[in-house]
Amino acid sequence: MRSKKYAIVCLPSDALNRGLKMKYLGEVNVNEAKKQHKTYCAALKHLEFKIIEMPANSNYPDSVFVEDPAVIINDLLVTTRLRRKERSGEENALRASLSPFFSRIFKIKEPGFIEGGDVLVTDDQLFIGISHRTNAEGADQLAKIARDYCGYKANIFEIPKHFLHLKGGASFHLAKDMASRNIIIVTEEMAHNFSGSGYKLLVVPAEERFGANCISGNGEVFIHSGRENARKLFEEAGFVVHELLMSEFEKIDGAMSCLSKLFVATEWFGEDYGFFGEFYLEGDNSREGYLISQKQSLIERTQTEVDGAVRLLDLRVGQNVLDIPCGYGRHSIELAKKGFRVLGSDLNSVHLERAQAYAAEKGVDVIWKQEDMIEISYFQEFDAVINMFYSFGFFETDEENEMVLRNFFRALKPGGKFLFHTDVNIPRVLSGKYKEDETRRLVSGKSLRIIDKYNPEDKRMYGSWIIKDKHGREVRRDYSIRVYTEEEFVTMCEGVGFRHFQSYGDWNRTPYTKDSEDMIIVAKKEVLC
Repeated sequence: MRSKKYAIVCLPSDALNRGLKMKYLGEVNVNEAKKQHKTYCAALKHLEFKIIEMPANSNYPDSVFVEDPAVIINDLLVTTRLRRKERSGEENALRASLSPFFSRIFKIKEPGFIEGGDVLVTDDQLFIGISHRTNAEGADQLAKIARDYCGYKANIFEIPKHFLHLKGGASFHLAKDMASRNIIIVTEEMAHNFSGSGYKLLVVPAEERFGANCISGNGEVFIHSGRENARKLFEEAGFVVHELLMSEFEKIDGAMSCLSKLFVATEWFGEDYGFFGEFYLEGDNSREGYLISQKQSLIERTQTEVDGAVRLLDLRVGQNVLDIPCGYGRHSIELAKKGFRVLGSDLNSVHLERAQAYAAEKGVDVIWKQEDMIEISYFQEFDAVINMFYSFGFFETDEENEMVLRNFFRALKPGGKFLFHTDVNIPRVLSGKYKEDETRRLVSGKSLRIIDKYNPEDKRMYGSWIIKDKHGREVRRDYSIRVYTEEEFVTMCEGVGFRHFQSYGDWNRTPYTKDSEDMIIVAKKEVLC
């Protein structure tokens, strides 16, 4: 299963000067702050973090400090409750960006307040500082969540009054090698709170402001510039040390870790997260059908889609078809029943197990493979590749999504065709005609609520499926998909080599328009002379 190191950041806004501060340390040069933030992001990339960038928000001058509205403990996300009313609401945008990576999500409730800058998470315990921004009720709530769901011990203590946050004077770092103890670097004013932690302590003097707040990875560490004691301590511990100029953020009490939310996770579509698998199988089988206007059962919808794909691709019996991702195989099996040689490829083992059982029941032969579509290496093996039902744009960057298209192109024989299908038509979404919140009755007897919200800034659809049983118990899974306009998708396809595009609004060859519920694009790999 693919897992990555991620860093969520929020671009500094032009309102940065209006950010909250404990005392005046000089006027912030916003342009310089933006340059320093860019350099900071480059450091994160150097440490092999994948950047997820949230747009600047002038309504929240402090939103650049994304550390505060959430706490992450392994695979668990806790949305905090921010004490200052000026910041209340920041947690909503951050949760939207983070939730697709986490299946367990909690939130701090009244009367608790807590900010992520007051929570130092290590490999098996928490250190929570009671501060101007975090109270005992908030700390106790987080401690209980960490204990009950992660088995973490929580250490709660008051921090010195002149510190805004605990992590302004402490940070945790994995050791350079397995033989060494993991490290907490801390200012001498708070070192006694960590003395029994079991970690190796690196103690910096009180006058070295932010000297103990650093980011690290792979035996390298980035520290605030001019902190010679921190540099010396890390070099003695065997780290390669780099310095970053953070002067503009220091003026508004911003330490290095404040500017990002770092975590390791599988993608939302990975098996560990749980969107795909049994949850999806139940949610995909509604009494109304996926498009309410069509009111087709799952069996009827599958027949319509497969008949349409055969027609639009001009497929002939016996040709080779790659169905990717194939999900639980409903299209693959129907194609095999019609006499095509089909390979169904998917990342999810639960889906493939269901597909194998269903194919055996129907007496058809399909080759099933568990693999990631960004990693496939087929070469000129298929007459057609189909990507059905909102299954493109899963990855974070356009470059990765283009790599998937390149894999599809490579898999086709010369003269082969590619079919892409989605029910998310951006012009329709922007016009308000796309239903962003709807509830369906599932064949299982439960209900499914689907919430979709398009963000024009990053061109992604942020969605949630919420399945509720008759007792009101809910299971929620979130997702995030980059959605493309017809023009964007065709341009990307042209970039990898596809030609001769045809766009349809349904499976009956109706031309695509901005009001179409579906967008179906067929492209061809030319025969080289």
